[in-house]
Amino acid sequence: MKIKTLCFRRAECFFILLLCALRASGSQSNSALAKSQENTTTWRVAVDLVLVDVVVLDDKGKPMAGLKKEDFRIFQDDKEQQISTFDVVSEEADKSSLPSSLNDIDERTQRGKVVVLLFDQNTIRGADSKLVLDAAEKYVRQHMHPYDLMAVAIYVQSMKITSPLTHDAAKVIEAIRHANVAGTGSPLVDDTTGAKELRSRVLDIFRSLKSLCSALEPVRGRKTILLFTEDMSVPSDTLAEFNSLVSVARKSDVSFFTLDARGRSESSTNSASLLDPISAARPSRTPTVNLAQFQNQTNATILRSLASQTNGYPIFNTDNLAEALDRVDLESGHYYVLGFHSNNARSDGRPHRIEVKLNLKDAKIKYRDTYTDPHPSDPLAGSKSESSLRAALSSSAPATQLPVSFRPVYFYESPQTAQVSVFVKIGRGSIALKKKERQWTGSASIMGVALGEDGIMASRFSGEINVAIDDAQAKAFHNQDLVYKNFLRLRPGKYHLKLVVMDEKGKMGAAEENLVIPAFNQGAMTASSLIVSQEMVPLPGLIKELKPQMLSQADPMQFKGFQIYAPVNVEIDRQRPFVVFYRIYTALANKSFKVKVQATDEKGESHPFPLVDLASSALPVSETETAVGFLLPAGDLKPGKYHLTVETVEAGSGQSIISEASFQLR
Repeated sequence: MKIKTLCFRRAECFFILLLCALRASGSQSNSALAKSQENTTTWRVAVDLVLVDVVVLDDKGKPMAGLKKEDFRIFQDDKEQQISTFDVVSEEADKSSLPSSLNDIDERTQRGKVVVLLFDQNTIRGADSKLVLDAAEKYVRQHMHPYDLMAVAIYVQSMKITSPLTHDAAKVIEAIRHANVAGTGSPLVDDTTGAKELRSRVLDIFRSLKSLCSALEPVRGRKTILLFTEDMSVPSDTLAEFNSLVSVARKSDVSFFTLDARGRSESSTNSASLLDPISAARPSRTPTVNLAQFQNQTNATILRSLASQTNGYPIFNTDNLAEALDRVDLESGHYYVLGFHSNNARSDGRPHRIEVKLNLKDAKIKYRDTYTDPHPSDPLAGSKSESSLRAALSSSAPATQLPVSFRPVYFYESPQTAQVSVFVKIGRGSIALKKKERQWTGSASIMGVALGEDGIMASRFSGEINVAIDDAQAKAFHNQDLVYKNFLRLRPGKYHLKLVVMDEKGKMGAAEENLVIPAFNQGAMTASSLIVSQEMVPLPGLIKELKPQMLSQADPMQFKGFQIYAPVNVEIDRQRPFVVFYRIYTALANKSFKVKVQATDEKGESHPFPLVDLASSALPVSETETAVGFLLPAGDLKPGKYHLTVETVEAGSGQSIISEASFQLR
């Protein structure tokens, strides 16, 4: 993964690589670690469920209902997989299952469609704006149901999210009504004087659409983007960026339905109205985008290409956008969800081919044909660097050429399993960069193991750190620490974690830490690690209001629109407030919490904070889990070392639990 965006927050630079490693299987002793690692066993017990959304259409382009699991077969890399789960997404579901209010929506048991309405202000003419907005509002009013998620975005010179994904139809309609979609109406067409500007504008559009798809990737299920636009002639030298957009959309399970806002054109070379999804999606009419066909594309052909290659279809040469959107909804709101546990033992993070076969004739199916394991447990297995890293982990002599330290924090996934986030810090300037074309690049390999009290290996992870930055960022890079993040799954217990990092020149650095994951107390209250930090980054605007249940790769340290990071060395700037974050697990029905917080300095003197009001600081995640996050001021404390104690009391039962963490105040 190339990291091209830096997040500078005061003295630290965070390159966060969200790679997940899963709990290991098998057992080896600590003394025989080197020998055991030569074994080709893949350490993987917790296998993730792969979900594939499948649209099935009859010969008239209408969704086919009533299909069963036995009607489908699914293959990964040409190997048939057993279908473990089978669900139906349909707007004809039992009306009694609909929630009585937005507060009653439970994403764990129900799924709806996910739709982004995107308006290209650069090209939509004023005369067409009313047609577009009226059609969009009518679509929401008629087709948005309580379990659906919809958002509104406008593209001008960049992407602007005017309403993030929400279940609230009123918010979506309000955003549509306030949308100023009438731009200059200046089409993106080629001319000899504006070729450079045209290329720049087209590249910006493609890249913005690609970023939008990436922001949608964590959202569960099939996603639909309704793109309202007009003219778009495309220079041939933007082909690579266009194909990259298509690739990201397919990887993110995003389908484009492109709508030409101009309506019916008397001068159109194709007088047919593209309202027929079957005729629009036939392979014989789907253009193959190569260099020759990509040159001088018109609005119809480029939008047809984008839509057809992402399992959507284009709509143009019609004044009846509302009817067209009715047909789009038939497809986006009716599909089947097939789930399987891959029988591929290797988890290396590489793309896998998916093929779905239907035991019916005269039916057309649409689905994503590739997926990438979001939790690659051991991508370095079998690589050139694997043996060197294993040897360093087994060595009694610590590697010290690279300054490395790390911090593990845990959050429970179940009474038997905890997800352990491992934050690794590599000292500033340690990773050498080299100039390659217009970028500075560098890389390092990393591997870690968790050993139980008896010396048995309980888990292992590996990964790569790839850096690609420009000249301006390179200057700052050498003065900043590099932070990497990975995940493990472990049972409650005591562990010894060992970690090693190796750069391209073979220099190594290693570190070790102990970790205790307390037993899960099902009859009372249990707490996760206590995080004290000043590092919070906003989540993408599109998904910032979503509950964790709607994200396929939910991070336990995401809270109310922010991603929280646990610093390896907890240093707090007393001029700014700091966040305290943890999760509470309890089966108690009341869940009315009170929190008492105090900091104890090196002399043993206690400094209590005001009682924390959890009315706005607690976020229920499930019936048994609550995320807690609040800010505390540090200005009244003197610089020095402190021990923070947080006591969480359940008001109804009086049960309590104490969480602790240390920090340095500067």
